[in-house]
Amino acid sequence: MVAHERKFQRLLTLVTAALLGAVACGDTERDPPLVPGVATSGSGGTSLGGAGAGMGGGAGEPAEPPGVSQCQGYCDALPYELPRALCEDWNYLDTPAEFCLDEQAPSCDEQCEVLYETVSPACAAALPAAIDCVAPTYEDISAHPPMPCWLEECRAELYDLSSACYGLREGLEAARATWEASGVSSYELRYVEGLRGEVVVTVDTSGEASVTPSNATAWTVPVLFDEVERILDTPGMAPQVEYDDELGYVAVLQQDQGCEPRLLVGGVAVTPLD
Repeated sequence: MVAHERKFQRLLTLVTAALLGAVACGDTERDPPLVPGVATSGSGGTSLGGAGAGMGGGAGEPAEPPGVSQCQGYCDALPYELPRALCEDWNYLDTPAEFCLDEQAPSCDEQCEVLYETVSPACAAALPAAIDCVAPTYEDISAHPPMPCWLEECRAELYDLSSACYGLREGLEAARATWEASGVSSYELRYVEGLRGEVVVTVDTSGEASVTPSNATAWTVPVLFDEVERILDTPGMAPQVEYDDELGYVAVLQQDQGCEPRLLVGGVAVTPLD
């Protein structure tokens, strides 16, 4: 695993920092965060009252973007930069995240400021909880070596981060627009469902669907789009989705949650009947 090492003086700071106990997030009780003033809520989230939320200088000075103070606090507390280390260690779908900036600022503190000025509001809202959860692992990486389902205790926060920071909503909007532009109103949708084998859904111009076999799920193109959106809107989940290049419909959809991803539909092929 490659990550970005801090200068030697940051390692000296790390040695003097108080070590955390067991790593925990989600709904379990957590030890105090590494950064003073960054409190955790009883539900496992991050209370940003001391993490930069609504913080500003004197009268007339612009408010500091939420999360900046928390990010800067971890600059001195860890030998790795967060969230920068997640660009390599949690590269969801091998897609660059909003917080993986191409150019680096002269210092970690300045990088935190640039980062929160650059990312979308949704990504900025998801970052603090994910950073706060993974920080104990990055405090002593040798005590938490990579393994199957690494960062298991932070998967909910990381999937929220994935839904917010990896362009998944924009991808859904683009796919919907492609489908609408195609003008297809009646079509046959085929997909593979477990032991049932191939399922055929026929959709007429009114949007009514019939499915064979009759007890299979009657996926339609709009319903699959809605399912992607449902996963994006559900805390602790993220979708892995492939869209058809020509018509934009969902070709493969997997629901990621915890350490057990669930394939919802695959092998989708749509034939227009217009």
